[in-house]
Amino acid sequence: MRKKNMITKVCEQCEGEFEVHPYRKNKSRFCSRECKDKGHSKDMRGENGPAWKGGKIIKTCEQCGGEFKVKKSEKDRSRFCSKECFGEWQSENIRGENHPLWKPRVAMICEQCGGEYEAETRRSDASRFCSRECKGKWQAENIRGENSPTWKDKSIKVCEQCGEEFKVVPSKGGQQFCSRECTDKWRSKTLCGENSPLWKGGISFEPYCPKFNEAFKESIREKFGRVCFLCPTTEDENGRKLDVHHVSYDKDCLCDDSDCEFVPLCIRCHSKTNHDREYWEQAIMDKLSS
Repeated sequence: MRKKNMITKVCEQCEGEFEVHPYRKNKSRFCSRECKDKGHSKDMRGENGPAWKGGKIIKTCEQCGGEFKVKKSEKDRSRFCSKECFGEWQSENIRGENHPLWKPRVAMICEQCGGEYEAETRRSDASRFCSRECKGKWQAENIRGENSPTWKDKSIKVCEQCGEEFKVVPSKGGQQFCSRECTDKWRSKTLCGENSPLWKGGISFEPYCPKFNEAFKESIREKFGRVCFLCPTTEDENGRKLDVHHVSYDKDCLCDDSDCEFVPLCIRCHSKTNHDREYWEQAIMDKLSS
């Protein structure tokens, strides 16, 4: 049904009829937004567009001489047709003394190789070498021994093992031996038996309980699957049968009917348990009870 007081017009795009209110009779040109967009895309582009400013202008590239187009707003800034031409022009013209970061240089003679090189004027008083390699070579030849700024006079001492003289720096004034070999020899002779800080009264020489025999050891190895109790090392990886360790370190625990635990250990783990026994006894018992 036609609305009252509506005016009929013809769409400028699809030529179909449509109705508008009287107050829009001079403004309405299209029947829908789609027709309006199509009409604008054909009629309001290029020179017909309301934002048209005369189009692009032609300029000549300062590097390759070729012509290229730019917007009027960029006519004063655009000098090159591409980034490649701009880069080539910079590499040819903005270098050396023409570079904005250029700093005056003076000719110098390298104190190591004798070759000439250039250095910045502000560094001429401090510069002495043409390269890092020459500086390193000069330092290796001249700043060593007594000429080194960190040089400290060594004192002469006599080795307590072999009796030979040797030199030490002041920070190692308490050194007693000339080498690691002499240190080990002195310790093997002096810090053994009752003189060792780990001496426990000779308990390692006490005999084991007769019940701690090979059959008992095999039962312990089988009980734990022939795998080290502290690490995943197998008996094959160990290279020999696993050692059976007294968790309480009591050799008579099988004979005196006291409660004690045994675990199989590889060579490496068994050697660890010979030190800090209280720690290892607690650690193994905690693992057994978990």
